[in-house]
Amino acid sequence: MKVKSCGKLIFNNYFYFSNAEQQAILQIANDMLSDFDMEKQTTKFHYVFLSCYNYVKENKILILDGFVNFRLNDYYDILDSINDCAVNKFVINKEYSEFIELLRIYVNTQQYETNVVHIIYNEHESILLDELKNIIEIERKIIA
Repeated sequence: MKVKSCGKLIFNNYFYFSNAEQQAILQIANDMLSDFDMEKQTTKFHYVFLSCYNYVKENKILILDGFVNFRLNDYYDILDSINDCAVNKFVINKEYSEFIELLRIYVNTQQYETNVVHIIYNEHESILLDELKNIIEIERKIIA
């Protein structure tokens, strides 16, 4: 159930990521779920068990689809928080990779000899500054 639930929440809540990015986020979320310690596993089980127990105590018929969609809110809140953490981790990893690629491009150009390089990353743009805070021009090229 965890893969389907996390996946459904990720695909619905983070639709603006590409399919490949959503799959990467799902993998991070599943890794986080499998790394849960016993206390957190017990908490997840407790939410599901209490929801089932309270529903069966008050009702004679259990419609599983409706129960899962409408009565497991606490459980879905846990999955939502895990997905939020997974998205944050994904974005940080992506920005780190872009940062390393920018450094690799700079080092491979070898046009400047400076002791200090300042890197400024603002949303979708990266800027390199030398030690005197002059902009360092670089070509963006794919390095094999």
